[in-house]
Amino acid sequence: MFQIQLCPLCNFGARFAISKKQTELLGSYIAEPVFVPHEVLCEALCAVGEVLENTAFIDTPRTSDSLNHEYQHISKSHIPDREEGVTDGEYTLFLDGTKPDNLDKNADLCVVPDDRYRPVPNITLNTLGHNDYINAVYISTFGEKDRLILTQSAIVSSAIDFVRLLHDHVIRTVVTFVDEVEPYMPGSNESYLIGPFTATTKPDTQKQVYKESVVQFKYIADYEGFEVRIIRFSKWSKTLDSCNIKDLMSLLISVQESACRRLVVLQCRDGYSQSGLFAVLWCLVERCQRDGEVAVAEIVKMIRRRRKQVITNEAQHRFCH
Repeated sequence: MFQIQLCPLCNFGARFAISKKQTELLGSYIAEPVFVPHEVLCEALCAVGEVLENTAFIDTPRTSDSLNHEYQHISKSHIPDREEGVTDGEYTLFLDGTKPDNLDKNADLCVVPDDRYRPVPNITLNTLGHNDYINAVYISTFGEKDRLILTQSAIVSSAIDFVRLLHDHVIRTVVTFVDEVEPYMPGSNESYLIGPFTATTKPDTQKQVYKESVVQFKYIADYEGFEVRIIRFSKWSKTLDSCNIKDLMSLLISVQESACRRLVVLQCRDGYSQSGLFAVLWCLVERCQRDGEVAVAEIVKMIRRRRKQVITNEAQHRFCH
């Protein structure tokens, strides 16, 4: 017989000294199959009166200092991008985003992608200023390599390049955290030309935490067009403290169910603040589902290899816990 003492609060990021094998062993004593949270079983196996290490109470001085130390360690240990002008043998390397022809394609000039991780549009356009550059980076998750693409909001000079990216990489889901309508989206039931593409927007659908639009694009050389689901998250607050984790989780579940195994684009104004936090949340959930572990620092470091600005303030780091 077990003596059970339940802690009043448990949270998603709590860490317990118990393996999943022990959890399954305790679950085998239950006659009927029921869902029992892993953290509850962890508490049930502890002796009465034993103190559990739980990060739920993040306002305590000890835990606050610990999170601050962890964030400072992450900020100092990320792998930097290649510096501009670095010599490789007899060639000098320059990031494509810093070249004069591409400067006006960056919504934020301080955020330039490493070309090693940048998706490249394949269609060749004989139009001045439209080469294979786009300010975007691949992000790998624990489930699949290069599963996500982080990109800045499209501006007038980069709208054609963004639609080329959707076409060439067979992207059918875009999650945007920008309130304004993107330049590649016509109004509801309207159509217009974006370079060699025709874009037509169907009526919007208002969901609980986001607005969904379906835009049909057709390349001039293709017989058939393709549809892209544009999800605009409407619950994001300028102050992170009022951002509801339930709303983000609802958005995450909806996106994962509809995207299947295809690439998903995460888009925000600067290419990292909101979209980067959502990518971290995506990886946290995948890691927890795979092996039952929550490793915020490890995930942030992994994503910063591709987009070093992700989680650039301590408030977002605390939010992940």
